[in-house]
Amino acid sequence: MLGALALATVSSNANASQTIWFDSDHTPYSGDYPNGGALTFSTATANAKVSAWSIGTDNKIYQAQLGVWDGGIGVKNGRSDDSHTIDNSGRKDFIVIQFDKLVELATANFNTGWHGFRDTDATIGYMISQAPFATPVNLSGANQSILSSYNLYGSGSIGNSGNSSRNINPGGNIGNLWLIGASFNNPEGSVKLDGFKLEKLTFSAAVPEPATWMFMLVGMAGIGFTMRRKDKQTLRVIPSPID
Repeated sequence: MLGALALATVSSNANASQTIWFDSDHTPYSGDYPNGGALTFSTATANAKVSAWSIGTDNKIYQAQLGVWDGGIGVKNGRSDDSHTIDNSGRKDFIVIQFDKLVELATANFNTGWHGFRDTDATIGYMISQAPFATPVNLSGANQSILSSYNLYGSGSIGNSGNSSRNINPGGNIGNLWLIGASFNNPEGSVKLDGFKLEKLTFSAAVPEPATWMFMLVGMAGIGFTMRRKDKQTLRVIPSPID
């Protein structure tokens, strides 16, 4: 019984909501980082590697540069803008967040207002990858069509102005690779161009840890053994004294 109670506690903790920060106030990072590099962000129970990308007018994907600021993480694609925002002016910027476990994202904090950008409409994607966490994401040179494997969908409405904290996963989707980019659907020249820095995400672990599963099996085995022993004691026949 104690094992079952402990299991409930562990499972609850494993699936509790967590916050992962991407800004310079809560992480050891600040400023620009090398083009094509990835940065690792952590919570008490999860790690996430973030890489920066942009889609060119030729529909090819290019490596980009990450920047970490007090407003959050941004992208500088090194060719058509130096805005340090995830935006869709010129190239369409996005980040890929590679978790070391399956997670269900919940809310995201988008900060905007730099370089004339005011909107935070976003394209979100997710997938489950069998690649080890140590294997970096590599999209360089691929056609934009490859991103269809991320099950892309939109977050926010056209003209979603100002800073925004909102649910970006109303469908309860689960994945260990997540894509967050400025809306892929707002065309160049639109007055509704999007540009933002991503400050933080909330998420929960999608499944219990392997250690939790093992603890569950041990706990259930212990409960089963105890119940069998009790049944045997209950059914034991005590012979009557012989006259």
